[in-house]
Amino acid sequence: DWKSARAGGLKEELGVWSSVDILITPCGGVSMLGFFMRPGAQMIVMDHLEDDSRYAKSMSMEKMIWEALPWMSVQFYQIINRTDLVLPPEAWEDVDKHPERAHPVFRNEANVMVQKGRLRLLVLNAVERLRTFETRLLE
Repeated sequence: DWKSARAGGLKEELGVWSSVDILITPCGGVSMLGFFMRPGAQMIVMDHLEDDSRYAKSMSMEKMIWEALPWMSVQFYQIINRTDLVLPPEAWEDVDKHPERAHPVFRNEANVMVQKGRLRLLVLNAVERLRTFETRLLE
C-alpha cells in the first residue's frame, strides 16, 4: 500500500521499492529508485529522443549505470522517431525553427506515447527473466 508506506517514512517507502519485481519508469531522476529494488528485479526505462535534424536516435540517460548493476536486469523502451513523442504544437514549432533546442525539449518536455505492443514485448521478456532468476535460486 503506497499511501501508508509514504505516511510511515523512508524505511517503509524503501521497503515498498525493495518488493517491486518489475518497474517501468521514465529515464532520469525518478528511475534512481531502481537502486532499492531487490536482486533479480527487472526494470524497463523509457528512453528520450536525441534529434538535431541531421539524425534521430533513442537515448538512454543512465544506461551505463544500470548495466553496471549486477543484481538487476534493465531493458530500454526505444523511441523510434518524433511520432513516439507528445508535445504542444508551439514546442514542435520551436524545435523546427531552432534545431539546437531539440535535445533539451525532447528530454525535459516531451511525453512518450507508449505503443502497447512494443511495451508488452519488454514486459513479457522481463517476466521471463524474473522466472529464470527465481528458478536459479531454487536449484
